[in-house]
Amino acid sequence: MRKLAVLCSVGLLMLALAACSGDENGEQVGEKADGSRTESLQGSDGEQPTEAAYEANLQSVKTALRETLKEAYLPSAEIKADELAETYGITADMYDAAFAERAGEGAVDTVILVLAKEGQTDAVEEVMNAYRDLMVNDTTQTPENRNKIQASRIERIGNYVCYVQLGATAAAGAEAIDDEIIMQCQEQNELAIAVIEQNVRHY
Repeated sequence: MRKLAVLCSVGLLMLALAACSGDENGEQVGEKADGSRTESLQGSDGEQPTEAAYEANLQSVKTALRETLKEAYLPSAEIKADELAETYGITADMYDAAFAERAGEGAVDTVILVLAKEGQTDAVEEVMNAYRDLMVNDTTQTPENRNKIQASRIERIGNYVCYVQLGATAAAGAEAIDDEIIMQCQEQNELAIAVIEQNVRHY
């Protein structure tokens, strides 16, 4: 009986500690499979964050990308909701918030970050892959852009799905498809994904 009482006490203590794991503002802290920490902006009353909270976080991601990649980051033109739907297949009913922009003047540098609605993460990833496949098979692109397209990357980060297609400093002036250039573009994409992972908030 005493062992049972001890086990029950330990169990209650662990439940109490778990309940107190959030901070004073009601942010809940968790741990991803890789051991890194994740945070949620869900308040103590259980309500979903506001649209302003989503947008503020996405703005911080954009700022971090520009500050980290500097001249290697060309996207500057916003991709609005109607273009996300018509060109990329990402419709408004698939996400709670999105940050998307591309370069101008013939460059294909693009970053799309989508916070998918519950149950829509697979669908967002699927349409992004379909778009990427179309781009990879488009032989009308210049060699510079084709290197960037070949190196493009789609990544899931919790409920986020991101599409990164960068490589300004690597592919500039490329005259042919080049494995070394593709690798350099991939390195820029990996850096962008790392920045996104470090700055997105998990809801």
